Amino acid sequence: MVSVNSRIQRKLFGRLRGDRRGTAEVIGSVMFVLILFYAFTNFYLWHDSATREMNGVLAEKMNSPVSIELHKVEGLLVGLNVTNNGGFEVRLSRLWLITGSGSATDHIYVDLENSTDGGPLNVRVATGAEIQLLFVGEEVVYNDDGSIRADPPQDDYVEVYYPVPDYPIRCKILTTLGNMAACKYPD
Repeated sequence: MVSVNSRIQRKLFGRLRGDRRGTAEVIGSVMFVLILFYAFTNFYLWHDSATREMNGVLAEKMNSPVSIELHKVEGLLVGLNVTNNGGFEVRLSRLWLITGSGSATDHIYVDLENSTDGGPLNVRVATGAEIQLLFVGEEVVYNDDGSIRADPPQDDYVEVYYPVPDYPIRCKILTTLGNMAACKYPD
């Protein structure tokens, strides 16, 4: 004998099993939730990766300070010494030369990333090492882009086609990570 309660349960579940209305909506909702979960997971992983990379670059920047000082021979200025005081190798980007004062200030630069033929110049300073930027020539030699010409690095120096200044000048060096150092002549 079948109890009344089990008959009601069989009748109710039979209707649910036979009723196909709403199935597409349920499947569609589940798929939508899965797609959202997948998209937000990928966004989070991308953001996490970008944040880690940014933190690495920031740590490298903070741990690679540079300093610049005048390079003199027998009391005469012949160039600049750039020293890497940090724990990472640095690439030099620009040497800014600022002459004059007030409204008569002249800003010129040496591109230490790109050579005159458009290839990379790659002026690198190893950890704890020093490189010299030597002023050579009787007059300023400009590249097509308006920067001062510099030759590719030799052993531990780079020739910059700028005459040895006999007037006040401020020099600033910039690395590819954004670190800066400055000095002035006469000091």
